[in-house]
Amino acid sequence: MQKVLSISVAAYNVEKFIEQCLDSFIDPAILDRVEVLVTDDGSKDRTPEIVSTYEKKISRNIPFDLTKKCRTRFHCK
Repeated sequence: MQKVLSISVAAYNVEKFIEQCLDSFIDPAILDRVEVLVTDDGSKDRTPEIVSTYEKKISRNIPFDLTKKCRTRFHCK
């Protein structure tokens, strides 16, 4: 099914909240119609690891894109 909505989440040191945020997009009613883009700006906490876990777990249904600045070990855009 074609994606009808792109959701952009800006993240920086939000390990306490990012799971709740990402969980809110995992709804079977919308699962096939949305994409979630998470942009992390060099968090020093566990935010990148948490998002990466979601990316692996849900990537078949929701394409999580963990984007970081080029100074980090993740894919740069």
